[in-house]
Amino acid sequence: MQLLLMRHGEAEPYANSDPERPLHERGRQEVLDRALQLKEGGYVPDKLVASPYLRARQTALIVAEELQLGAPSFSEAITPAAEPEEAVAALRAIYGSVNIGLAVMHQPVISRLIYFLTGREQPMMTSDVALLEAPVIARGSCQFICTL
Repeated sequence: MQLLLMRHGEAEPYANSDPERPLHERGRQEVLDRALQLKEGGYVPDKLVASPYLRARQTALIVAEELQLGAPSFSEAITPAAEPEEAVAALRAIYGSVNIGLAVMHQPVISRLIYFLTGREQPMMTSDVALLEAPVIARGSCQFICTL
């Protein structure tokens, strides 16, 4: 399967709490641009999951609308402080045998997860998408292909 790991779009710097930080208008536009790039590249996921934090939910909803996907699901296992092992277990359960899976998450979990799966250190800016070839979702089992 192909696993797409996306960092949420640029968020507002302040809110009542970190989970409540919404996307900034620039973030909305960069997410829309990335969704169009995914569509043009043929990377339309079978399933979409996101962190329940507001900025990740908003990112997932923009992507879902642009790619004409069903509603995303949400997982606490891909919030900022989540451990890679926790994220792997959740993604494995969610994606099962899909062809393309997309997960919208945050730093630092996204970079830690990429390293856990591929052994590669990869900086991830807002709205970046890492494309991994994932025969199975497990430690060291994936190949980093590129960032989109």
